[in-house]
Amino acid sequence: MRDPQSDESAPRPVTSLTSNGSMIKTLIKLSETSNLDVSSELYNEALDLANISDHVGARRHLQVLLGLYPSDGDAHLLLARVHTASAEWRLAMMDIHAAAASGTVVPEQLKATVERAVQAESSWHENHSAREDRENGELKKLRSELRRLRSENTLLSSNARVTEKESARWAWVAAGTSIVASLFIVGRLLIGGADAQPTPVPTAPAAAVGGSEASVVAAPEAPAAAKPAGSLGSIRNQDLAKVANDALAAAGAADGLKVVVRGTSATITGSAKNNKQLQTALRAVQGTAGVDKVSADSVMNLAMRDGATHVVASGDTLSKIAVEYYGSASLHDKILAANPELGPKGNLHVGGSIRIPPVDQP
Repeated sequence: MRDPQSDESAPRPVTSLTSNGSMIKTLIKLSETSNLDVSSELYNEALDLANISDHVGARRHLQVLLGLYPSDGDAHLLLARVHTASAEWRLAMMDIHAAAASGTVVPEQLKATVERAVQAESSWHENHSAREDRENGELKKLRSELRRLRSENTLLSSNARVTEKESARWAWVAAGTSIVASLFIVGRLLIGGADAQPTPVPTAPAAAVGGSEASVVAAPEAPAAAKPAGSLGSIRNQDLAKVANDALAAAGAADGLKVVVRGTSATITGSAKNNKQLQTALRAVQGTAGVDKVSADSVMNLAMRDGATHVVASGDTLSKIAVEYYGSASLHDKILAANPELGPKGNLHVGGSIRIPPVDQP
């Protein structure tokens, strides 16, 4: 605990502090016109509140303190501990970076704990997003299959009605032909006598009606359909590969990447612009029906090999950018070192461009 300056004549600060602008201005004037060490008072009160698990009060005091002294490394470190106790891992990581930039020694155990939590949180969000994408993809496939089955059922019903009408028509033709043939034979017998030889009667082009004596000329046998070249397994692999590559394109991750399928295992090959594209490709292929296993071990991460340029967007942090390009939040210090204009705290400005340096791939 930091010791405030002892001055009996100096006014004591109120015990309940807020971080509004008027209070900060009042504290600045107070610190300028008296010998009271406002920063120590605020820090000690925040530490007392943190020790009794009043994280809200401790955070409020530390925010006022940092409003007065933005480079107070001890305040940043204590605020990081308060955020850690509240499981606010990303805020804790930001204050750890700020404390380190101010020259304060950050305990390795605290830093490692927060980094693991941030990575686990990022992995959870990615897995949750991948599961939602996979479920949405399966739902779309089921709906598409249902529409296809309905269309096929409608077509089959229509074909059945046409076939029924054709069968009835040919049945009437066959019956009429049989009656005419019978009358013709009877007429020849009556006119020509018993020795008259009946003239062969042409048969109907359809199947004879039961009980008719008209014969049926057998239709020539249709030639056997040619068998497709190649094995069934290779054809299935080609079809599944096409579906997987279509899913890759639909996810917007096909640039430089391709899917090769063998059995139920898919392998992503080629070069990805960054880790974000690679993760999107993995989720797209994993959501493909018929694919049980996906590998991307041979994919080259171009951002790690050649570097890149990133335009800062709202909500970006150095750790988030490091995950997007490298796949590891712990490599944010590489980006900070390559962009000295960001300062030791890594101040990012929305719309600004920063350099993503190449790093050795694992």
